[in-house]
Amino acid sequence: MDFGFCAFSLELCQTAEDLAPELQQGHPPSHQTDLFGLGLLLKLLLKDLLNPVQTGLLADLVGDLPDARPSAETVRRELFPGLGKKAMRAFPRTLPHIGGVKLGKLLGKNLHVKENETAEEPSEAVKEPENHLHSRSAEETLQWLKGTVALGQEVTQCIREQLNEPDSVASCPPEKIDPCSTPDPHSNESSSTRQRQVTEENLKLHLPEEQKSTDRLSWWFWILLALILVLTVLYKRGLLSSEPEVTLQAPLPYEEFWQSGLTSKMREVVLAAVSGQDPQAELFIVKQALSGKESPHIQHDLIKIAFDPRWEGDLKPVDRQLALKLAMAGLLGRQIGQVPGLNDIHPGVLLAIIANLSLDSSNAEINAISTSQLKVLPPPYGPFFEFLDEIGLKNFASPSARAAAQIIVGRATPQVLSVYFSDEDDAVLSAKKLRLLLAISSHNPTMIENIYRALLSSRNVLRDLLKWFENTKLSHWKDVPVEDRLKLAAGELPGKALKLESYADLLRFPVMAVREAAADTLRRDFFSENMHSTISLLASPRNKLTRYQTIFLVTALGADRDTRYSLLAAWFGTKPNPQSVLDLIILRRNIQVVDPLTIDGVRYLRGLNFSLSRPELLKLLYHFEPLARAWAYSKLEVSNAEDLKLLREALTRETLPVLKQQIRLKLEDLWDETARK
Repeated sequence: MDFGFCAFSLELCQTAEDLAPELQQGHPPSHQTDLFGLGLLLKLLLKDLLNPVQTGLLADLVGDLPDARPSAETVRRELFPGLGKKAMRAFPRTLPHIGGVKLGKLLGKNLHVKENETAEEPSEAVKEPENHLHSRSAEETLQWLKGTVALGQEVTQCIREQLNEPDSVASCPPEKIDPCSTPDPHSNESSSTRQRQVTEENLKLHLPEEQKSTDRLSWWFWILLALILVLTVLYKRGLLSSEPEVTLQAPLPYEEFWQSGLTSKMREVVLAAVSGQDPQAELFIVKQALSGKESPHIQHDLIKIAFDPRWEGDLKPVDRQLALKLAMAGLLGRQIGQVPGLNDIHPGVLLAIIANLSLDSSNAEINAISTSQLKVLPPPYGPFFEFLDEIGLKNFASPSARAAAQIIVGRATPQVLSVYFSDEDDAVLSAKKLRLLLAISSHNPTMIENIYRALLSSRNVLRDLLKWFENTKLSHWKDVPVEDRLKLAAGELPGKALKLESYADLLRFPVMAVREAAADTLRRDFFSENMHSTISLLASPRNKLTRYQTIFLVTALGADRDTRYSLLAAWFGTKPNPQSVLDLIILRRNIQVVDPLTIDGVRYLRGLNFSLSRPELLKLLYHFEPLARAWAYSKLEVSNAEDLKLLREALTRETLPVLKQQIRLKLEDLWDETARK
């Protein structure tokens, strides 16, 4: 077995960089180069059968340092201890007259090859006569040359004539007259002797003497090894396929065909890929798509999604064939053949197909695919489609679900988003859809901006919520990021803390969940317990104040004591709703300190001559603020028996002398009137 050629042959080397390192650096072949070739061959055939020690030995054989590579005897002893020792001879490396054709050599101990000479014989100390190797016949040499490199026609003819037809060597090309000269008819040498002289002298092909091997087991091993190598090469080229559609005699120049831009040439590469016969064709097309190099008539996005590295290893042949045929239908045309159905197709390929469909297209097979089928995909895809299923988008018959498939693969354009947010969606479903997109769009400002603009230009219910932030009179929302405003429209407070005026404004936001969350934040982070009920009232539907008045009031109540009075006085100048003012006064009736809001509120309502309901009047009679009680006493009529009873009870309960005197005066008026009667 001549393994020397492995260091040079592209059967085992994908590129020139895979050749032996010393050859890449320009050094001539050596015994160590053949050891490198031996390592390549054994690594290909035996890598899955070796133990760690043997694996390390092969790693040393293909190492970068030639002198560090173990000898052939060491390799044979470690890998095949039962074969015993073998003395090995060498062949010349090149045939100088035919362009340096590589012949390699058989490895042996203490052997080297000099230029234009046969290999040196090993010393008597290391010779083992009983273990000779058979020499290579002339016909074998020719066949080896033809299988290793591509020879020119003239060179091949010359070799064939010298090896097989010695009487016609004069027909060689003119420049080959010397090596192919006609034998001297007067010579005493036989025809076979002259033929060997021409071959050895002019082609420099020195073949070793034939030797008989006494170890038949060794020869059977090398024959078996050669057979395995041949079968491996055939398998890698796809020549053992049981269902060939396209038969390739040699690998196509894929890159050259592809970059030509010619439909016919590109189609050859595509046919090789979709046939499943040449994995290298499929690999080339997928690499082109993943690298971003786009070509006409091909859906590159479909290939990128279908062959996503996160699930590419799980694809079956039918998955690959379907994805390639659909992605390159424009090139295949009528040669597309039968397209597999969607039953049992990998979810990743289904996603690729759905995401590349037109949003207004309708297909029965696509419509029947449930969103739950795609929840097995890795994040973010799986959780995304699981949530779609939970909110009611059960299959891809809905344009909104098909738009969602395009969004999750990165095509969140305004047009796609406008289909995703249907005009018919109610507020609850729209908010859920928005929360889903916000979950996948973090750190993607372009997508966030597209969502915001798409909703503002739609007729979806979320549009009015977003326009709520566009009020030009309240410019503080301009400083709040768009993503935070979208979260508020979806019914959630943003993670970042807002300013006091923003939380105060949110007490009037249309979404109740946001109002309550803002009220909780104000109670927890900005105000004491005395303000809790006031904040709750401002967040409730009972609040009839405007957004501006609500912000103003909360800001005034949060100011320091000296500033609070002036701010509240200015706030009443905005003429707030009287009923809301009365509700605040009654709500704050148990505050045990001087309350400027109640004091100014009573004055404001008295100035409006605001009338009180009976329940409101009764609550004011027990208010902590004296001015509120005095206003309530003034509303009681002594002519009304029930009011008279309330006045008499208040006289016994009131502790403030001024108010007690007010009650007595009202009662005295009653006594005077009674006395006059």
